[in-house]
Amino acid sequence: MFKVLKTICVFLILSFFFTNLVSAKTQVVEKITVPENVNSFEMFWPLVAGKTVEDGITYSLKIIKEKVREALIFGKEEKANYKIFIAAKRLLEGEKLLNDTKLSGAEKSFNKTNEELSKAKSLIESALAGSKVNPLTQESSQRLENIIIFSKWLSVQKNANTQLLSGIESLAKSISNLLK
Repeated sequence: MFKVLKTICVFLILSFFFTNLVSAKTQVVEKITVPENVNSFEMFWPLVAGKTVEDGITYSLKIIKEKVREALIFGKEEKANYKIFIAAKRLLEGEKLLNDTKLSGAEKSFNKTNEELSKAKSLIESALAGSKVNPLTQESSQRLENIIIFSKWLSVQKNANTQLLSGIESLAKSISNLLK
């Protein structure tokens, strides 16, 4: 009986040490692949484009509402999450305008996506300077990954400004890399 317990203990101890050695050398490489067909509704649900830059006064009212909402958000982490939310909305607006063949409006929306992601990045950098904890919620992290995939897909599938979309993709990737 004692010999069996001793053998089990030795086995458990050895497996514990070898497991740690193996896992310490293992690195996970995350590769983002772009699917052939992407459905923005499913990817960003419940977000939709709504009014776009081409809609005039109603779009201006939408922007005013968003700025008031942003003014009521305190804290760098919360603002960074909101900026990623808005960036996703601008990207969806750009897709809607591309589908409607309004290319100049789509480019404006993509530029606004880039601006929002830049603001989010600076907020995240300053939040990380004070704390090493990921400032993004799980939902915002998923949105960020979806922005990367969707912007890549748009640049490949649609008749869009690939330079703008690859800029959005690289900016979203740099934010994602900050959080790793």
